[in-house]
Parts: sequence; C-alpha cells; structure tokens
Amino acid sequence: MYLILILLFQGCNGTPDKTISDSPPKPTTQLSESKGIEVEFDTTNYNALKKNNPYFNDFLYKQRLIVLKKNKPGFEMIFRKKTKEYVFKQRVTYLGNITTSNGVVLKFVSSVNYTYYSDNIRCFSQLRIYNSNNYEIGAYFFFCYEAISSYIEKSNVVLTNPTPNCNVKSRIDFYNGIPSMISVHCAEINNELDGEGFPFSYSTNYYQ
Repeated sequence: MYLILILLFQGCNGTPDKTISDSPPKPTTQLSESKGIEVEFDTTNYNALKKNNPYFNDFLYKQRLIVLKKNKPGFEMIFRKKTKEYVFKQRVTYLGNITTSNGVVLKFVSSVNYTYYSDNIRCFSQLRIYNSNNYEIGAYFFFCYEAISSYIEKSNVVLTNPTPNCNVKSRIDFYNGIPSMISVHCAEINNELDGEGFPFSYSTNYYQ
C-alpha cells in the first residue's frame, strides 16, 4: 500500500496538524481547507511516479477514487506529501450525485491541490464528474481564486469564489446533462452577474 494512515479523524474543533513543524504561509486569498481524514503517501512511490506524468496523474486519480467509493456526501480526505522544498496536499471531497432528466446518474467530487512553498502557495481546484460505475467522465478546472466546489443543491452544483469581495454563488444545473461550458460569478454589477467561462474537459480514457 502506498498510503500510510498518519492521522485519525479530527473533530469539529479543527485541531491543526501538529506533524508539520514548518507551518506553511497563509495565502493572500483565503482558501477553504477543512479537516477530514489525513494520510501521507509514500515518498519513494510519489517521486517515481512523478517522473512519468501519465502514471503520476493515475496515482492522484486513485486517491480520489478512495473517497468516491465511500459514496458518502461530505466525506473528505486529505492526501499529503512533505519534502524539504514544499508540502503538497490533495483535498478530496465527495459532493454527492445528481440524476439527469434521462436517468443518468452523475457523481461529483471536489478536488483541490495545494502546493505550499516557503514564500507562496499554489492552488488548483477541480470539479470532477464520474458515472454510476465510478469511471471518470471529465472535469472543470479552476485556480482556487476562481472557484471551489461546495455542495449539491437539488440538480445544481454550487460553486463559491473565495476572492475577497465576491459575494455571489454560482449554481450549475446538471439536470439536462453536463454543460460544455459553465460560468463562475463573483458579483452582481448593474443587476447583471459578471462571469468567466470554463469548458468541460473529457477524461482521456473516457469514451462518449
């Protein structure tokens, strides 16, 4: 097994991780990083897989699959790797599922990747979609200051924009299927919502 369980589930008090002595710097944009079950993956395995990008992506995919297979909305795990140069974390949350108008079940996973350096933080957010057999269909990709997937509300996935002064949530409707393009909003200006478009990218191993 390439995963070694190092922390038990942390309670609602949000007790900080004591195993990292060199606390990462706080980002200029407030990033939501709630605490779930945190595990550390094997360093040797990680370095070997990272040399070959397709295998490395598959390695991260398997981490997401662990959370997906729990099939419990709100279930979250944080996968972590620490080196002398940086701390990498993948925070994976299962949001739940939506049944489309033609009866297709779509399952949704929020995946947020943090890389903590000594002087900055890099963060990427993805809304990943799977079918009822847990095969990945594809994903929407964001920077964390653009959008972070929050929760499911009826047939909508609700996205929040963590940038300061953004006060509008974006509700993406999947009742009629997967939109090829979605808009993420920040604020309402002159009774109109601003927005930036993000395309849906199909997984390379998914056949439509």
